[in-house]
Amino acid sequence: MAGLLRVLRDEGAMTTRALFERASALGVGTRSMRHMKGLLNKMKAIDRVSTSPPGEGERDSGGGKRRGRGNFTFSVTEAGRAHVDKLDRSIRPPG
Repeated sequence: MAGLLRVLRDEGAMTTRALFERASALGVGTRSMRHMKGLLNKMKAIDRVSTSPPGEGERDSGGGKRRGRGNFTFSVTEAGRAHVDKLDRSIRPPG
């Protein structure tokens, strides 16, 4: 979980797909997209990350509203930022 928090802290708000691709490139220990989504749900429950809904859709030709398109965006909360900063301070520098 800390690895995902670090990616979100350093890279800013990201969609699920972008976060998974970035975390995989950095070698964060997520086994699959489903595993990462489960971790994100747990972190959301304990107030480490928050989500923003996709933007409002345009109006369709019938005058009704269309469903928002896109993915939810995840970002680190203040509690999550404080937690990952505390973890980073506790790691001893090599040498």
